[in-house]
Amino acid sequence: MAGVRNAIVIGSLLACAGGAAHSGQLVYRPVNPSFGGDPFNSSHLLGIANAIDKYKDPSAVDPFSLLDRQNPQALLNEQLQQQVTQGVNGNAIDSVLSQNSGNYTLGSSKVSISPNADGQTRRIVLQNLDTGAQTVYDVPLAGSAAGR
Repeated sequence: MAGVRNAIVIGSLLACAGGAAHSGQLVYRPVNPSFGGDPFNSSHLLGIANAIDKYKDPSAVDPFSLLDRQNPQALLNEQLQQQVTQGVNGNAIDSVLSQNSGNYTLGSSKVSISPNADGQTRRIVLQNLDTGAQTVYDVPLAGSAAGR
């Protein structure tokens, strides 16, 4: 028994006196970009936070549900209306640039283009046919002194 005890004491002394322990300096590196971490971690951290978020706003609207609500016919009508509106806008711009007068009607809107008395500007009147509200623009012609 004494031999085992002596072996344990000698082993403990050798372990303590065997060599000096070396360690490096601990350096704190933040992960969160809000606290000085790598800015490329932000999307990853946001994705993790959204994935584990169990609390959803009951009044929040899922943006993908809006795609399902619009039927193909309504979508086609909307796209056709946008194309016609762009065509009328293009005609109005061409009319102003080519110094022609004209009236263009699209749905409940009317665009009237006419020369001003000074000969250097065109008057564009946008009128809402439902409410009667008007917006008037005086646009200088491309080659006039007013446009320079």
